[in-house]
Amino acid sequence: MSQPPPDMPPPEEPPGPPGQPPIGPIPPEAPGVPEPAEPAEPGKPSRAGGHMGAGAGFGCLGLIVAVFLAGTLAGAAGNGWVPVLLAVAAVTIAGVALMIPKRTRRVGLGFTIVVAAFWIVIIGPCALIISGGSFL
Repeated sequence: MSQPPPDMPPPEEPPGPPGQPPIGPIPPEAPGVPEPAEPAEPGKPSRAGGHMGAGAGFGCLGLIVAVFLAGTLAGAAGNGWVPVLLAVAAVTIAGVALMIPKRTRRVGLGFTIVVAAFWIVIIGPCALIISGGSFL
């Protein structure tokens, strides 16, 4: 192989694959580079909206109230477990609806976690016991 003459500059590296950004560091003045965000003040948490713990507490309270009221009404009317399941489904829908607005998303997440655990831990085994051991 022959060496390039000493007076020629070295060959440039290819800018990258076609349609892809160039390889290497991007200069801060390049178009499309966002401005750096201002750092948050240390020691001051954001108070915009509630927290997951509050949502978990509201979820527990909502489930207890829904199951108690629906169970009492179902027992008095002799309707079985259908009102209880409908009440728990309504609480589940409320938790999911809380996750839509950004301000209540953390509360809705805690709410939904508790409701999902309730379906898995309480309703599943109870439905299995009541049905006599088979759903089919």
